[in-house]
Amino acid sequence: MATSNTTDPVATKETYSVTGMSCANCAARIEKEIKLLDGVRSAVVNFATEELTVSLDETVISGDEVTRRVEELGYGIRRPEPPGELTFGVRGLHCASCVNTLESKLLENPAITTAIVNLAAETGFVRFDPQKLTQSDILAIVHAAGYTPVELRESEAAVDDALRSQRNWLIISLVAALPIMLTMGMHSNRAVMQLNLLLATALQFSAGLVFYRGAWNALKNGTTNMDVLVALGTSAAYFYSLAAYFGLLGAHSAVFFETSAMLIAFIRLGKYLEARARGKAGEALKSLLHLQADKAILVTETGEKEVPASVVRVGDVVLVRAGDTVPVDGEVVDGGGAVDESMVTGESLPVFKKPGDSVTGSTISTNGMMRIRATRIGEATLLAQIVKMVREAQGDKAPIQRFADAVSAWFVPLVLLMAAATFLVWFNLLSSDFLTAFRFAIAVVVIACPCAMGLATPTAIMVGSGIALKRGILVKKGSALEIISGLQVLLLDKTGTLTRGTPEMTDLVPVSRHVDPEKLLECLATAEAYSTHPLAQAALAAAREAGIEPGEAIDFDERGGYGITCSYGGYRLAVGNERLMQEDGIDLAPLAKKVASLTAAGKSLVYVAA
Repeated sequence: MATSNTTDPVATKETYSVTGMSCANCAARIEKEIKLLDGVRSAVVNFATEELTVSLDETVISGDEVTRRVEELGYGIRRPEPPGELTFGVRGLHCASCVNTLESKLLENPAITTAIVNLAAETGFVRFDPQKLTQSDILAIVHAAGYTPVELRESEAAVDDALRSQRNWLIISLVAALPIMLTMGMHSNRAVMQLNLLLATALQFSAGLVFYRGAWNALKNGTTNMDVLVALGTSAAYFYSLAAYFGLLGAHSAVFFETSAMLIAFIRLGKYLEARARGKAGEALKSLLHLQADKAILVTETGEKEVPASVVRVGDVVLVRAGDTVPVDGEVVDGGGAVDESMVTGESLPVFKKPGDSVTGSTISTNGMMRIRATRIGEATLLAQIVKMVREAQGDKAPIQRFADAVSAWFVPLVLLMAAATFLVWFNLLSSDFLTAFRFAIAVVVIACPCAMGLATPTAIMVGSGIALKRGILVKKGSALEIISGLQVLLLDKTGTLTRGTPEMTDLVPVSRHVDPEKLLECLATAEAYSTHPLAQAALAAAREAGIEPGEAIDFDERGGYGITCSYGGYRLAVGNERLMQEDGIDLAPLAKKVASLTAAGKSLVYVAA
């Protein structure tokens, strides 16, 4: 998925998905080569998220040239969909006739030049004129045709596919390597050795083939990476054992196919854990995306109908009832009610909305009913902007990450020199036999992997920003997480930031000594029993803790921004704020002094009158 914004009159920022990177050296190489292209202002590759972010001058270079260069380096790259193209999922397709019907409906619009619907994949592709048509318009056409358009989660699917692929290769590696390990003491048995040869060969050129490809691409571009180390280590062990098996190194030369087999299995285990870490690190962002409403109640001239939220357009009016998630950013045009905005503001108490007030998509209506005119949809909503900001923060390189990248660039050559030095020391200075020195040299090559340095910091940024997001903290730059370790003073700009976020009743103040506190609490609980407001829930919790159960009220009426009126035990109860008391003509003068002290302590007040 691409994000574009203008940093100056001719600079455009685009984000690409990159596949095939095996370590931080791969990321550094792509970054270096893309920066050398004319017209590229900056290029940042995040190994953990597998993304390339490029700021380029479109008058000098196009996105196609960036894509071509990455592919020349031996990596896969997925370009963002250009304006005027849309790929989406379709639910409700049953046969080829459905495909023809939907394609025909789409092509009826003169702004659509191409419409392709895939029955097997349940996807649709449309090429259109973005000056005349929006993505929401296209999804509305699909819905009007009787089908359900859904957003494609390509990035999530790609992560799942990568994890599944790594898991399968790990299983294959273990199945092949374990028999070799279990029979490593039976080298005198010819049949066992033949089996080990077959298994080791199959493993070397199936699960191990990816390391040869990666090493070739690196060497072809004049660099080295982790694949070079793995390919060297496993090839040395395998081909030495192959030569020994056929007697080319003497009649009694040792064979150790288990070394190359287990090395591949262990590296595959590391690859699987790496893919799993990537998936886990992005879960917080996925959970934020899932806060978005899937459905909306669209208000039209013919009435109300439930539609996918993706088909709502700017200017449409949607109906939101108590308990519904607000589907879009908009403005209240009719009705009103309390809205839980804690997802955005962190404040636990709902905010009353009236006509003319703005509401944010993905917040929750706790009571009342309102009609909202959509002002921002899709990528323009506040939640989408928050997600975009977190993604950019996860792609940001902290100072320590830049240091790690610099070290990784020199890491592989140094490891190869150390491996050669290890062999020479053991073989010449310590007078060990060739096989012992050879094994120690291979050990140095294989265990020294730069992946940990390249993956640790970006993964930590992803996990850290994700955990912060779950706790209501928005991290705008990944480098802030490193800088935060040196803070000595922290200023909080919002009252209640460090509170639990759930109200609780602290004081029960009768107007006079003649009022029974238990009866007062019973009346309060009875009136609040049918409300979902957090203050009502706090009153109910306090009553139950005191052993008081709410009674059965009649004529119940809850008004947003005022409170509740009902009848109980022959009395008319009014429970709410000061506005409700004034409307009912209740004199609050006897409570003025106590009200002032409670308000000064920052407490919310609920009045009870009978």
